[in-house]
Amino acid sequence: RICYIFHETFGRTLESMNPLGGLNTRDILTAIRNATGPRPALFVPEISFELLVKRQIRRLEEPSLRCVELVHEEMQRMIQHCGTQQEMLRFPKLHERIIDV
Repeated sequence: RICYIFHETFGRTLESMNPLGGLNTRDILTAIRNATGPRPALFVPEISFELLVKRQIRRLEEPSLRCVELVHEEMQRMIQHCGTQQEMLRFPKLHERIIDV
């Protein structure tokens, strides 16, 4: 189930996102010009690259946190299932530690 969450749910969300969403040519040119000043640069300045990439990475925060929540819920379900098995009842201290986590 955790594999499904990563590969299907989270993967589908990432595939549906446009990597250049929220960026347009004007934003990119403005960031480059702000980093280089009045003279043109041969390569993209590191500062402008970092600025633009950080903005795009922030877009991944919400889907990533949702994935973490789903995995956490699944792990809690696994612990609940584990706690009902006869083997776990044989080791009460182990059972308590698992429930505490």
